[in-house]
Amino acid sequence: MKKILSVATVLLAVSLMAPAVSAQSQYSLTIDTPASYFDFGGDSSVGRIRGTPGYFNMGGALDLNLNPAAGPFTTGEFISADMVTVPNVLYAKVNNVFSWLPPLAEIEIHDANFKLTSPQFNLDTSGTWSTDVIMWPLGGYIVTIPLVGSTTTVNLTDTGPTDPTPVSGNLSVSGSTVILDLPIDLVIAQDDGAGNWAVLDLAGTLYATAPVQADVLSLSVNALTAGNTGAFSATSGSANAPIWLAYGMSLGTTTIPQLGVDLGINNPTQAGNRATTDSNGDANWFLPIPGFAAGYTVYFQCCQVGEASNVVTSAIQ
Repeated sequence: MKKILSVATVLLAVSLMAPAVSAQSQYSLTIDTPASYFDFGGDSSVGRIRGTPGYFNMGGALDLNLNPAAGPFTTGEFISADMVTVPNVLYAKVNNVFSWLPPLAEIEIHDANFKLTSPQFNLDTSGTWSTDVIMWPLGGYIVTIPLVGSTTTVNLTDTGPTDPTPVSGNLSVSGSTVILDLPIDLVIAQDDGAGNWAVLDLAGTLYATAPVQADVLSLSVNALTAGNTGAFSATSGSANAPIWLAYGMSLGTTTIPQLGVDLGINNPTQAGNRATTDSNGDANWFLPIPGFAAGYTVYFQCCQVGEASNVVTSAIQ
């Protein structure tokens, strides 16, 4: 650990002509339909829209990029989804001001299908994060049956995506399972430009899970004591390939373009020399821990082309 060259500086100097690839791994999380409960209603040019009933469940799957693949995650990004309402037909109405008269309009939402996207976001050590999400209609249609006039049908794809919507959620690993907890409140707007408009509000919580991905680059560190030698072990990386060990004093995101990876450490510094993995994708470093390091908390991570390991937190004794 006496070597204090910036990993970014060292790797920028390495002549790696391989194309940049994401260090993140794509997860497809299955939505827990019974637990993913939403209320819905809204407003329109002719009055309040009331769901009948005013709730539904969400099913399908969510696609995310998560880094490092086996967790604990430091960055994430919603890249797609195949979300569907359960049941596949939702009903709503606009009540007449006179309760004994038929509703001013009846609304049916058929076969609604959405995807969800976001910018890349950072996760804290407990898996909590915040970002903006956009919901994009992939299919389905809305039928409006007015009390007076003609029935109209609008494809959901014609309504366009929702506005960027701030959300905060949690992504964690429990045993061998990735768990998503995402409270969300989304608005679908429709306006024909002739004074007829409607706004539907969908508010609830998405719960989704997936198995943790196996056989990904992983780092383990023995208990570190100042003045002694520390052992660092990388497993399940790319075989017979260069690998670097980094450390830093705080968590964050540092991009190494030549490797196509995002490290989960602020201002990473190279620890020891570059190693080469064996035929199993494993490598080891045995490094002296300086005497002055006692009492410090240090974050370690290793990386290769296109791969970054988990971040290991070590309190040096």
